[in-house]
Amino acid sequence: MSENQTVITASELALASRPMTKIATIAAGESLSDAIDKSHHSHLAIFLPAGWTTAAITFLGCTTIDGTFNQIISATDISEVAIPAVAASKVIVLDTEFLEALIAIPFLKIRSGTLIAPVNQGSEVSINIILRR
Repeated sequence: MSENQTVITASELALASRPMTKIATIAAGESLSDAIDKSHHSHLAIFLPAGWTTAAITFLGCTTIDGTFNQIISATDISEVAIPAVAASKVIVLDTEFLEALIAIPFLKIRSGTLIAPVNQGSEVSINIILRR
């Protein structure tokens, strides 16, 4: 082995494949979360907290953590990639359509509501996002 090669142990590989939790926070009176880095992860689940104000969920994406986030839309009908209104204390497991829409987006923001009808959260909410490779 050359000096530029690295050996990855089985335990390091197992650790890298474990799910990772990120937290997207929406401030009280706001509808848009801070950014989360989901690069290198293709699957995600969304855990809504008890304080969540019922709302649809839409997404914004960007190529950098501090860049301009844009609305994520479906290429087939040019509509927002949206999860219908969801109540508090739910776990959202994304189906294939959503996963395919979000897979190539390295940085995400979560919007409570839609672009046309954002829903401000009544209190600060911390949304647990579980990421898996």
